[in-house]
Amino acid sequence: MSLINELADPPTINAALGILAAYTMITIDPGSAAISIHRLVQAVARTPDPTDTHRRPDMIDQARDRATTTLTAAFPATWDDPATWPVWRTLAPHTEALADHTEPGTGTTETAALLNRIAMFLDDQGLPGRAIPLHEQALTDRERILGPDHPDTLGSRNNLASAHQDAGDLTRAIALYEQTLTDCVRVLGEAHPTTVAVRENLAAAVAAQRG
Repeated sequence: MSLINELADPPTINAALGILAAYTMITIDPGSAAISIHRLVQAVARTPDPTDTHRRPDMIDQARDRATTTLTAAFPATWDDPATWPVWRTLAPHTEALADHTEPGTGTTETAALLNRIAMFLDDQGLPGRAIPLHEQALTDRERILGPDHPDTLGSRNNLASAHQDAGDLTRAIALYEQTLTDCVRVLGEAHPTTVAVRENLAAAVAAQRG
């Protein structure tokens, strides 16, 4: 699996990698063919510069969007099959790096969907501490772009509550579940599957808090 296969044809990619390696801007592991980019190069490439034709602010945004699209396409459809877990685990740090370097208020619906997916995987893997910041970022962007009542926004809030519950913060989880349930009933109705799921999650969290 390679995240760069779709960027250009193999000869063009190999030529570009050769030049970058010659200038020690990247390092290519001879065994795994994994590519490491020098931290200074990473920092410069992510920093907008209106005077640099390759780092104009719009070019940085395009690069972020391209990274989002590339990562989204690389993930398996689900994580139900343990055979796919190595792929998820390999791509997770790249997605977290994308989240870390996405300025607040600039995320897109595609970015939010990607962060939501990897956060759900991490939580399912018993890593709610890594999942929570991603869920928070996805929720913030969905609230900003889609509005607080959109089904995707409600789903993100439910997922964030679940991650807090898995992290042991039942007080925070219950508050989020209660807010989400109220909104789901108002927007989707009592019998909607999302409403039913949130109600069940809330009941489980309350039962856990009561011991």
